Amino acid sequence: METTRSTDANVAALAQRHPALLFDLHRHLQTAGRLMPPTPVTPAPVEFRAGRTDYVLYAPNGRFVLRRLRRLPAHRRLVQMFHAPAQLLQFLSDLDFPTCLADDRWQPWLMLPLSQARHLQQFCEANPPRDWPWPLGQGVVPDGPATALAEQCSTELVAAIGSYQEQVLEHLEQRYAGRPPPGDVLRAGQRPLRVLAVAGLASCYMRYCARDIADALTANGVDARYFLYSSTPALGYEILRKIEAFDPDAVFLNGHGRTTLTPLPRGLPVISWDQDYCLAPSPAYARDRQPHDRLLIMFQDWKDEAAASGVPAAHVTHISSGTNLRLYHPAETPPEPDCDVLFVGNYFPFEQYRKLIGFDNIDAGSQQILLHARERLREWVLTRDATEPFIIPDLDEFLPRTMAEMGLASAMEARRWREVKYYFRYRIAHELLREMYVTALTDFDLRVYGRNWEMVPAVTRFARPPIENGPELRAAIHRARISLYLHVWSVHHPRLYDSTAAGGFVLVGRVPEAYPLAVAFDPATELDTFGSIPELKNKIRYYLAHPAERAAR
Repeated sequence: METTRSTDANVAALAQRHPALLFDLHRHLQTAGRLMPPTPVTPAPVEFRAGRTDYVLYAPNGRFVLRRLRRLPAHRRLVQMFHAPAQLLQFLSDLDFPTCLADDRWQPWLMLPLSQARHLQQFCEANPPRDWPWPLGQGVVPDGPATALAEQCSTELVAAIGSYQEQVLEHLEQRYAGRPPPGDVLRAGQRPLRVLAVAGLASCYMRYCARDIADALTANGVDARYFLYSSTPALGYEILRKIEAFDPDAVFLNGHGRTTLTPLPRGLPVISWDQDYCLAPSPAYARDRQPHDRLLIMFQDWKDEAAASGVPAAHVTHISSGTNLRLYHPAETPPEPDCDVLFVGNYFPFEQYRKLIGFDNIDAGSQQILLHARERLREWVLTRDATEPFIIPDLDEFLPRTMAEMGLASAMEARRWREVKYYFRYRIAHELLREMYVTALTDFDLRVYGRNWEMVPAVTRFARPPIENGPELRAAIHRARISLYLHVWSVHHPRLYDSTAAGGFVLVGRVPEAYPLAVAFDPATELDTFGSIPELKNKIRYYLAHPAERAAR
């Protein structure tokens, strides 16, 4: 009798706190006609995160839930998912249920069809889509009583967000039809130009670019903001809602065109910055762009690539990288150095890296050439002496020789030849040289910040987790005697400018390019360069032995 009275009180309390849930439960029981008994053997708890929300499915009891609530930061919430009405009713009789219910961070979720569940609709309306349980559709729920329900829920959430997104896009298409272009806004001078820089929240680099772009534009009188979208099916909706709220005159995208993230209103100009050789050679980018879109490229060499893809030359601009001077500046009082050489960058074993760069998606013949050339490049690097001019060989000579060793004719259709050559330089050689050069410097006191370096035996003791681009990185530069810059694509990369702006002494790997280092720096007085591992090691030893000369640069 006491248990019954207690459960009745819990039901009444639940009705007061979450009336829509109780309504959905009552309607479901009426429709179903009978209550299925609780699952006799409950699977192991399934826990995952989405945005600011922690989710738990198959929680065994109230004590388990309370432990999760006690560990939960104040700004997060816990959604307890019940895969069947019987599991929810069973939880109502748990001795710890009243304590869970009294905590504002606890939210119950009964896994019913979204169209039939008012409490789920209210949750979706009250919470940003990045907080929705998207991992349900990513296999987090193993085979069990809730597997089919999780898949159904994920499908319904994707359909719901797609519907929301279409509505916002339709509204924005009307808003931007006939909108004055950015040039007219600037010439009129009646208000600041509004620009929105967009990047992924989970990206390891582009989100910092969006921040720095917004800062630079703001410093030049533009009303600029940046927005970081979540990597969920809701990213398109999030971007469109931000555009709706801010009403920009142009959107700045890093590495994306107007359709690769989400369709954008046709009247909204899109400025795309290609840092990774993914837009300039892309016929899809050229096809989808609008006449008022513009492409910024990291290397002058890519102008021909963009033209060959169908982008008008007048719509392509080479732009050199820079730095955020609000964040990167010399230390007022230089701290005591804590390492000889600093290197910041990620490492990926090739079997993992090939998935990130889409290696398995290119044709088998090109794969064979690239793999063979990779091993030949390793040998080439190991046999260079201190007189080598560049850290990478002349690929117009190196790759044909590699192909001849394989018994392949060096003649190749021009476009495919460019694709192989650029892919080798920007993807294959870049990662291999990073691994070889860093591994060769273990005679020195290294600090290596980035992903996966602990997997390289020679580097393990020097490895540190990834470092935040900003004050943390600036402090690391201040504490290093020498900062190593190693990039086979170009010397003109934000990391070089960040390091020099912070007052660090930088050794830069020389590479052949149309826009050489000397256009931005005096290598004889502001930094120094190297073209091989022996030359790099010699210069490290020299500058460690001559701190005054190092400090003067």
